[in-house]
Amino acid sequence: MAVAYDRKTEEQSARHTAAQREEAAAQRHAYNGALPDADQHPSRHTGPLLRGGTLRARGNAAVQTALLQQMQQTYGNRAVQRFLQRQQDRSNLKSPALQRKNSTDVTTVQRWSVPTWGATCALTTYSGSNMTGKQVVTDVEFVDSLDAINKHAADNNVNLHITSSFRTSSKVKGAIVKPASKSNHMAGHAIDMNVLYGANKEKWCNSSCLGGNLSKPGKENVKGFIDAVRNDSGLRWGGDFADKDTVHIDDGLNGDMTAWDERWKATQEARKSGCG
Repeated sequence: MAVAYDRKTEEQSARHTAAQREEAAAQRHAYNGALPDADQHPSRHTGPLLRGGTLRARGNAAVQTALLQQMQQTYGNRAVQRFLQRQQDRSNLKSPALQRKNSTDVTTVQRWSVPTWGATCALTTYSGSNMTGKQVVTDVEFVDSLDAINKHAADNNVNLHITSSFRTSSKVKGAIVKPASKSNHMAGHAIDMNVLYGANKEKWCNSSCLGGNLSKPGKENVKGFIDAVRNDSGLRWGGDFADKDTVHIDDGLNGDMTAWDERWKATQEARKSGCG
């Protein structure tokens, strides 16, 4: 019995060592000797790695864990939760995260009550390949949503002219739609925009245009962009609100007032401290 036990133990040890070598090789292949820059947005470096098929292979669990831990420590647990949920939702034809109560009600986005470990600064700036206009200032937890919005614009060959993002007050001079007192803009989780379309992006689709008939010939790309936003499990288009705000896109943060209060406090304090 002793000989059989020793042989079994030796075989287990050999398998364990082989698995360790596999994981180490995967780390070297994925990182090429270095972790992604922790100062960058999660969806620009760690995100693509997690979304890709490479890290789903056997033996790469340690690499996935390391990436997730880095994202959590840098951006907060809530942001990582939303990122992972969005990847799951977008793989489904019908996402459970979006629940339309009726044709006139606001689309609500499912959220989670989990602790936030916090990044160095709650505010950051964002630049998208298909975004022009004002500089986007945003909560670090909204960056993955902005990546999604920018991708929808690129996929439909339109540009977004940004007119508003993070705000410190609910009072907006010249606003077409009166801002909500608990606006997602005040937590850095929303943008207002016009859509630029046409061969040279020379045509403008403003609030009136976005609220009109987008099925007219020539506006196919604008409609495609709006449809992509509406079908995205992590986004809401203001044109679906009871008080329509067709230039507005957010992630439904204020559907969970505990989450909204948390990010409002974090972003407003960040602005006062001057870090963002």
